[in-house]
Amino acid sequence: MDTKNMENQIKEIYRELNSLYLEYQDKDYLSLGMFKINTLERNILVLYREYLSLVLKLQSLNPDKVNNNSLRNSNCYLYALALPVPMIFKRTYNKLIHNDFGFDVGVYSNYKPLFRETYCTKSNLVERLESDLSYFKIDFFKSSIDSKLEHNGYKISLYINRDFKDYHFLRQNPNGIWMDKNGYKGIIKEVTSDHLEEGMDNEGRFYEYVETLEIVKPSLKR
Repeated sequence: MDTKNMENQIKEIYRELNSLYLEYQDKDYLSLGMFKINTLERNILVLYREYLSLVLKLQSLNPDKVNNNSLRNSNCYLYALALPVPMIFKRTYNKLIHNDFGFDVGVYSNYKPLFRETYCTKSNLVERLESDLSYFKIDFFKSSIDSKLEHNGYKISLYINRDFKDYHFLRQNPNGIWMDKNGYKGIIKEVTSDHLEEGMDNEGRFYEYVETLEIVKPSLKR
């Protein structure tokens, strides 16, 4: 693995992102028009996807060994996969798109963001999740909340709220502790057993259990 080369590629991604930020930071948002705004959003997504592909190759630690401070800008999905959101991405997206950094399940493998879809089903979410994992060459195996790890990986559980077109992820580290990050601004906390079963309640919303997967990142196979 040419670590130095990949680190240089990440620096180049940061430079491209910063150029976008500098070019458009003083532009009037409304005057850009939706086509330009959508193009900017797409460009940021492409850069972030390239960044994540490099991070996955560089990561050699299971998530219970990853510094949670590096995940403070992540939502529940990215936190479950232990994938960071550098501040430069969050800042650029918020400034140019005028919204929270909103890349969710499926967008990495070219689905539209979920909040723009007219439907939200269990099968739709599972399809999006498995498509992302396959894109990043992350192996995944059907599991359950109570089962033991069988592939030297860790577990994630997916939940759905169809009324709000929303989802939620929990992560079980290899040490057996379930962890939760409630959205981009939520705190990172240990999850008690009553939040693991079907009907979990997340800030007053009813979430239905969908499935549990054991995932194995490429670097963890070695």
